[in-house]
Amino acid sequence: MTTQLTPGNDIFDGTDSDDTILGLDGNDIIRGLEGNDIISGNQRNDQIFGGLGDDSLYGGKEDDIVQGGAGNDYVFGDLGNDTLWGDDGNDFVFGGLGNDLIYGNRGNDVIYSNEGDDTLYGGKENDTLFGGRGNDFLSGDLGNDVLFGDEGMNTLSGGSGNDIFVLQRKFTATTLQSSDVILDFTKGQDKIGLTGDLAFEELAIYGGVREYLGDTIIQDKTTGRYFAVLKNVDSTTLTASDFTTNLTPVGSTTPEQVTDPTAGEDTLSFEISEYGIEEGGQTDTQTITVQRDGPARGIALVDYATVEGTARAGSDFQATGGNLIFNPGELTQSFTVRILDDLIREPDERFFVELRNPAGSATIGTSNRTTIVISDNDSLPQVQFTDNSYTVNETDRTATITVTVNGVSETPFTVEYGTRERTAIADQDYVETSGILSFIPGQTIQSFTVPILQDNIDDANETIALFLTNPSAGAILGTPADATLTIL
Repeated sequence: MTTQLTPGNDIFDGTDSDDTILGLDGNDIIRGLEGNDIISGNQRNDQIFGGLGDDSLYGGKEDDIVQGGAGNDYVFGDLGNDTLWGDDGNDFVFGGLGNDLIYGNRGNDVIYSNEGDDTLYGGKENDTLFGGRGNDFLSGDLGNDVLFGDEGMNTLSGGSGNDIFVLQRKFTATTLQSSDVILDFTKGQDKIGLTGDLAFEELAIYGGVREYLGDTIIQDKTTGRYFAVLKNVDSTTLTASDFTTNLTPVGSTTPEQVTDPTAGEDTLSFEISEYGIEEGGQTDTQTITVQRDGPARGIALVDYATVEGTARAGSDFQATGGNLIFNPGELTQSFTVRILDDLIREPDERFFVELRNPAGSATIGTSNRTTIVISDNDSLPQVQFTDNSYTVNETDRTATITVTVNGVSETPFTVEYGTRERTAIADQDYVETSGILSFIPGQTIQSFTVPILQDNIDDANETIALFLTNPSAGAILGTPADATLTIL
């Protein structure tokens, strides 16, 4: 049966059958009792207890307490600082966002902290722990455990048993201080795990100094980045036999996979296949909406990421990525992408956003990519004189005339220049001059010279007309395009 609770603070017990219970806005206490239940706390600080059966439990927003109970449970904290227990059985426990406290307890559990500074305890039996993003503490506790620190400054403790501490090249640190710390590696009992892109020969293993005296440091020979510090381990004792690429808990097969009974029920896709936004318009962000089709009984997750097209990350848009979480009943989620104004006149440009890695109840539909079209707001660059009048002494022999570009062109262009008589006479007071100035993309200043002739006659100031004409495609004439050169 399916039950939707009230917006208030509810206390509700399920039945002996398979229940679907949806909390609303309130601090709810929900007990599934027997059966394979689906329970969502939704808003506020909820307490959820699965009881007997293989349950799927979702804390929802804010700070929840979720306990799987007996059976192979799927426990999801979601938003907020949650406290989660897998309890009996082979459980899958996912912290979500926030600083979570997670216990696998009994059984062969798989624990993902996801984002935030989380604390994970595997409990009894053989568990696999993933730190996710953030600075996490992982304890295998009892049993033969596998610990992945993942991204961030993590602290790993295997506890008792034959544990595997996994090194991952994609999560190495730039400094030793920000690398993972492994507290209790025991030679002959524990192993250092290597992911598929790593080999023992690629590791630099050496003893630390100063505050790391007596510790072992493991560094990537290729990149120079740091994997981990092994506390109180003599580096000279480590050999290839202390490392393994088998990341299954020692002495066990892969535990029965705990799956979400709502898996695959919903389809996620972009609401619109193409968005249009003007560069430098009223807003510099484009809102992108993802819609969910299906019964929406469970949690749906999906990653998104921008992909370059003719528009380039860093100059036309800000590269963006992240994940979206749909709680039970939620049908849309949105995020924004920032558009950058580059001051370059250019044709319409495109980039894309893709959906990837669905999880929970989600699959990705055919509309897994949307297009963002950026229309330009920049006019053609203007080429003009720096001033409408210039002066030169007759004795200087040469006048230098500067031409500038207002704006930036992405293509080369040219402009013609020339002189005409006014009160000054060509070949008597100056040399008639004409030519072409060439500008490469990004160039904003050029100059030409007008030869001045000294006639040894004490006469009044004389003037020469200067002009710009015929800019090629990619530029237009600005103001002033005509100027006067006065010979003193």
